[in-house]
Amino acid sequence: MSRFTRMVHRSDANTDTIVAALRAIGASVEYLGGKGSPDLLVGLRGQNFLLEVKSGNKQLNDDQVLWHARWKGQVAIVRTTADAFRAIGFDAAIVEQERKSS
Repeated sequence: MSRFTRMVHRSDANTDTIVAALRAIGASVEYLGGKGSPDLLVGLRGQNFLLEVKSGNKQLNDDQVLWHARWKGQVAIVRTTADAFRAIGFDAAIVEQERKSS
């Protein structure tokens, strides 16, 4: 495998929908991979956020539980687009107000 080939990892069914919604509001989104690490790195307004995407009632696996326990920074588990927006502090009303005042 070429060193430039992106490793493909399993993702939950809702990941693509959440990624599309985040990009639609202007966020940068990168897929992460790695044993236990979160699914997404999201950048918005100069801040970075780690998101673990889960669908339905799926829970963290053992590697993810360990990673989350060791991580000293922010990480959020999201199941919906609304969860993702809340995790990154995106509020459409605030954004609309900023747009009107600029």
